[in-house]
Amino acid sequence: MGIAGRQRLAQRLPPGPLPHRVLVTGLILLGVTLVMIAVLVWLGIVWHATPSKYFRERRAGTYYSGALLIAAGAVAVGVASRTEGPSSRRFWHVAAAGFVYLALDDVLTIHEEIDRGVHALLGWDPGHWLTDHLDDAIVAVYGIVAVVWTYWHRTHVLRLRWTTLLLAAAFAGFTAMTALDFAGWSPTVEESLKLIAETFIVIALLAALHDPALRETPSQASPACRSS
Repeated sequence: MGIAGRQRLAQRLPPGPLPHRVLVTGLILLGVTLVMIAVLVWLGIVWHATPSKYFRERRAGTYYSGALLIAAGAVAVGVASRTEGPSSRRFWHVAAAGFVYLALDDVLTIHEEIDRGVHALLGWDPGHWLTDHLDDAIVAVYGIVAVVWTYWHRTHVLRLRWTTLLLAAAFAGFTAMTALDFAGWSPTVEESLKLIAETFIVIALLAALHDPALRETPSQASPACRSS
């Protein structure tokens, strides 16, 4: 069986166990995130009678989210440095830049400022039922762009089995978060899902960093690579 056949077979088989250091680091990171969520909810209830208080703009939950995304960007740069081929490196470098942008968006509330600016420029009522969710739509667009970019370069991700599974879990959390955001239901649950999803992203990238398949050349170039 050739390299292409082995890669296709590997993608159909269950992934092997996570490397021990990735498993331990991931469990610690997930534990820290869960403790952080519990503490922020508890402080919001005890001090302000509002569980979502510390998940709001420029609060502790936002800064923790930014830290997770910066960590994801840093690990993605490490993944890019260990991969083979310009297309794969480009994919991971763009992903790293995307994570850094999202971190800045979280801390500096970029999409909220875009929302306010558009409403002011066009004279829209900020409280209108339709345009009130413009900032939520911007976040949804972020997710769509990420999915399209990943799908376009899917050969660089699918060979990393644990990374694929963990990113799928993160996307499920992002989808649930976005739905809650549009529905305006329980900001606490929404922001908690976001932190958990971001934690899974970091763990997924750590898994990629230590995956032996990372150094293998994909048997088939990504669609973007073939079209260039």
